[in-house]
Amino acid sequence: MYCIDPNDDAEHTIFSCPRFRAKREKVTKDLGQAMTADNVVNIMLECSEKWNIVRNYLDNTMKIKEKDERENEPPKDILFVSGKNKENVERPIEFAKKQERQDSTLVKNKKNNKKRLNCTNLECNNTINSICGGKEEDKHMKYRLFMNECFFRKVNCAFQHANNRYEMVSIDLCKNVGAHYLTKPYVFKPIPLPAEKELSPKTRRSFSSRRSQTLGVDGSFCDHACPASCTEEYDPQCAVSSSGQRKMFVNHCKLDYNSCLYKVVWHRRPLSECVGGRKADMTQNRGFIGWMQRVGILDRKGKLVLS
Repeated sequence: MYCIDPNDDAEHTIFSCPRFRAKREKVTKDLGQAMTADNVVNIMLECSEKWNIVRNYLDNTMKIKEKDERENEPPKDILFVSGKNKENVERPIEFAKKQERQDSTLVKNKKNNKKRLNCTNLECNNTINSICGGKEEDKHMKYRLFMNECFFRKVNCAFQHANNRYEMVSIDLCKNVGAHYLTKPYVFKPIPLPAEKELSPKTRRSFSSRRSQTLGVDGSFCDHACPASCTEEYDPQCAVSSSGQRKMFVNHCKLDYNSCLYKVVWHRRPLSECVGGRKADMTQNRGFIGWMQRVGILDRKGKLVLS
């Protein structure tokens, strides 16, 4: 029993025990009123500050009481029964072997402690001083080449269990593992882009003196002079080259300009041959197709509506 009072329960310890009279007086001073078993709940619910004062007093009081009881507890009687407490009576040989195994385990632990991995200063550099490491994995030896001793420690420190770590082995065992060679510095050699060709005045005069090779719908040459430039006036023209390529031009001037510049004979055809009878080319003739769809000549899929 902790106190000489016969009713040494929790209520007595907190509110009446002379062992904690000084602590209760301090709590009474902090709360501004005496704390009893009847009003302790109401006091704690008044505000958070009073709640913490009462809670700290209760925790400290019970901890001190439990500590004192453990220290004052008398030692228990030890019952010794022959043959039941694993003493060395009936099996001296087995006991000696067990003791020998324990001693060998202690020796191994001491050796392992001496070979404890150093996991400090793992800021490694690129100095090449290769180390070969090996470990057993799935009943097969696995080898890995490390750039230097710092990287060897850095990788091993990432493993929690020592069985998963690499051990230093002969460098010859890593001859089939990728080696660390100095890389040749890359020298950037820019390739100059070809200069854009500009038409000289002489070229322009000869360009404008030529005639377009565009054929009309009836097969006759239009015989227009090669234009030096064209406007963006929208008057779509359909034409087919000698190789069978169909192409749309914004206007007739653009058609003549392409014929003169690339020396291609374009044969003008009706617009329906470029967009009718098949799905329209939405990427090449997007502007013209949009206009044809707005006026109702083509449907949304690019098929000709008007015949």
